[in-house]
Amino acid sequence: MILPLTPDLLHSGTNLLFDFVGLPSPLFLQQPLTCLHTKQPEEVVPLLHQAEEAARSGHWVGGFLTYEAAAAFDLPVYNPGPLPLLWLAICRHAQAAALLPPPQWLPPTLTLTCAPSRYAEDLQTILEHIARGDSYQVNYTLSGQLGACNPASLFLALQSSHRHPYAAWINWQDLQIASLSPELLLQRQGQQLLTAPIKGTSARFLDPQQDARVGQEMADSPKERAEHVMIVDMARNDLGRVCESGSIHVEQLFARRLFASVQHLESRVYGRQRAALTWPQLMRSLFPAASITGAPKYRTMEIIRQLEQRPRGIYTGSLFLLQPGGDLISNVAIRTCCWQHNQAGEIGLGGGIVADSQVAREWQELADKSRFLHQLPPELLLIETLLLQADGTLRDATAHWQRLQASAQALGFVCDREQLAQQLQQQLAEWRQEQAEEWIVRVSLSAAGQVTLQRRRRPTPLCHLQVQLAAQAVDRLDR
Repeated sequence: MILPLTPDLLHSGTNLLFDFVGLPSPLFLQQPLTCLHTKQPEEVVPLLHQAEEAARSGHWVGGFLTYEAAAAFDLPVYNPGPLPLLWLAICRHAQAAALLPPPQWLPPTLTLTCAPSRYAEDLQTILEHIARGDSYQVNYTLSGQLGACNPASLFLALQSSHRHPYAAWINWQDLQIASLSPELLLQRQGQQLLTAPIKGTSARFLDPQQDARVGQEMADSPKERAEHVMIVDMARNDLGRVCESGSIHVEQLFARRLFASVQHLESRVYGRQRAALTWPQLMRSLFPAASITGAPKYRTMEIIRQLEQRPRGIYTGSLFLLQPGGDLISNVAIRTCCWQHNQAGEIGLGGGIVADSQVAREWQELADKSRFLHQLPPELLLIETLLLQADGTLRDATAHWQRLQASAQALGFVCDREQLAQQLQQQLAEWRQEQAEEWIVRVSLSAAGQVTLQRRRRPTPLCHLQVQLAAQAVDRLDR
């Protein structure tokens, strides 16, 4: 049974939602057996061990690590803010869920807390550090304040439209976190590990040719490629400390990933985990992500602490889900909003600064990254096309319904098969009263479960039809 998610449900009690690539469907966790949290760095690793033991014993475990939790791994961070360094919930069950877009929703305003002049000064300081050899790349971030909005409505509206691959939601007491992340920190399946750093951003455009040209310019840019390779090398090094010798390999280097408002460059780094290593040991090697710190990590985090002079909180930390048995997926908490004590929401924005970075271009990149809050893509529909035969039956109907249900489950759509069958039978009864002939029937399913039925006459089959293979293959990792 798939549970439809509404804003009221997401604001009711302690609950978590994970809409991660690699899961069979969005998963909703509620009524936890216990919640554990700490603000003390020395308690983070023991709680991570406890979480992993709970997953090994058959429980679901979800939660978050703030950026400042890196202090538990002896990394330099600013003094923590009001959030726990680590929070987790241990649950008995996880339920397949469907994301319902709210009927009425307006995007919030966004006000940056850093003036352009301060931003320019800090970038100049970073460039001086790079010139002295203190760092090769510094991921500098700032925060923004969201205007009045309903946190759960914001999350459901954005995720049901954008379908970010590593999105998650947490509601606990007076804290709400809406993470619409495109980036994977770590996935563990058995002994196989995967991290997928993102570095390189440009805007999307309605004109397909302009969109493709800008994306190719990003992929060919010496600056973007150098910035990306630095982070991929760091990710390889991070995984190399916890993986078997010779198992590290990179797939799809500089892959172009397309989202509604931006496009990114992503690479996927794989390795095979060494035997007997624990999740805390993996996190010590990989957390925080190289893409949101810079290179080299320790010295660059010192520069970040000096310049940002504030805790990042959940932004650039991680939201994670451990599955029964120990497999896990964790994101990099970018494109992530946080609300506390019924106050205005906060969001972080940032980018990697390298030797040839320009202030105007980096400032524009921040604007591009914030567009996901306001720029919604067209409504996503699931479509099945069937043949209505002259005898009034649908050809291969069972196979079509099974595929529609599987797609709906994977994408978090509401799909009531009984309601669909009833609506279809009523429509077919009307169509059967007309002259017997063959029709093409199109079934469209919205995220909220609304079904639309259309038909057109079956065209006369073409003879001697010539076909040609497309020059560009479909990327199976695009969503």
